[in-house]
Amino acid sequence: MSSIKKIGYPLIGLFIVVIAFFIVSARKIEENKGQIPSIDNQTQNQNSLSSEESISFPEGSIAVVFINQDGFNPTTIEVVTGTTVRFINQTEDPMRVASDPYPINIDLPDFDSQAKIQVKDDYYEYTFSKTGSWGYHNQNAPNQKGKIIVN
Repeated sequence: MSSIKKIGYPLIGLFIVVIAFFIVSARKIEENKGQIPSIDNQTQNQNSLSSEESISFPEGSIAVVFINQDGFNPTTIEVVTGTTVRFINQTEDPMRVASDPYPINIDLPDFDSQAKIQVKDDYYEYTFSKTGSWGYHNQNAPNQKGKIIVN
């Protein structure tokens, strides 16, 4: 009987701790619901912007830039170091997002989608690790330009 107590009581205690952890975690998630930026909320806000407006993204979010027939929307965004920017193609045409200057793309050489944005809804992501103001363009339509300001 004492060997059952030695094994049983710690297992029961562990079970209680695990259940309590899940209950507390579920409450925290419910409390924070709506406070974490989501891509859906950002895209709704961005779709109402004109391409000339600038938008800032909070730390920890994924910034979204749309590529349509008129170019990038928004054309200028402001992010913090470590932010990932997602470029989403909203056209049927292939796109190539690359850092300035056109055609050599050397300001941020690794900021170049190469051939990753071929059809509608394809996207390319780049995480900005250097502060500065970074111009970029559509390599296939160099008149389409944008800017990422990284603080």
